[in-house]
Amino acid sequence: RLDALLVGFRHLPEQEAIQKIDSLLKSHTGDLLPIVEFGNESMHRGQYELAGFIYAAWARRLPATAPAWSNMGAALNKQRRMEEASEVLQHSVAIDSTNANVFINLAGVFQELGKFQDALRASLQAVKLNPKSALAFNNLCSALADLQMFDEALHACETALMLEPSNEFAQ
Repeated sequence: RLDALLVGFRHLPEQEAIQKIDSLLKSHTGDLLPIVEFGNESMHRGQYELAGFIYAAWARRLPATAPAWSNMGAALNKQRRMEEASEVLQHSVAIDSTNANVFINLAGVFQELGKFQDALRASLQAVKLNPKSALAFNNLCSALADLQMFDEALHACETALMLEPSNEFAQ
């Protein structure tokens, strides 16, 4: 029943879907997985405010769940709410510092905020946690270039290309 209800929300304008989800969450005490999956679908559809709303509700309901905070940070990033995204992603790291994707997102946010040393630290941690991530090496390349460390930046981009030859950023 919940899945069918959520399918009906897909075609609603974003603000109307947020209102419906809000009402649903007030009465729903069961498993949040279908709602979280709807949030993931919303991110893929470019409905970042709706996705962020769902992830924030997830984080309120289960505050020790790092992916809830990480996903909320990614949604805030997509909404260009960088300061908030930074805070939320750092909170996710405080809960679980082993997720490379959180550090990848955090590095991008720090770069947007002009915090290049922080972007470098986050990128290095992402590479350490997932040395096969072309995206982590892309972020490392950007952070190094922003710090005018061009030889190191070139090496990071080359590594990204080795990991993912079709990587447009690294090319």
